[in-house]
Amino acid sequence: FVFAAFCLLAPLAVSANTVTSFNYFTAVDDYNPYLWLSQRYVTHNDCAYQDSWTLRVWRNAIYARHGYIFKSNDLYNFFRQFSWYNPRYSNVEKKLSKIERANVAFIKRYE
Repeated sequence: FVFAAFCLLAPLAVSANTVTSFNYFTAVDDYNPYLWLSQRYVTHNDCAYQDSWTLRVWRNAIYARHGYIFKSNDLYNFFRQFSWYNPRYSNVEKKLSKIERANVAFIKRYE
């Protein structure tokens, strides 16, 4: 349990041996393995050897994070397994950040 609790506490920034920010998860179920798609630009190295399903999931994870209601059953059923997915909106385009918009376009070129 101590090890698991330690893994849930991840420092985001360290400066002069002082942790300046923390990322806490209240439960393991809240962990979003696709959050990185909203935090940094996707690169060729990220996409180069991924299959089409993985690329499709990555691209749509960006929309899922913002509560997009998927019309395709496979994506809806995939994302509903995550506690962070809360389908509420039929259009989330205006909610996407600059990084997210760029990543959607970049990943789509690889699909």
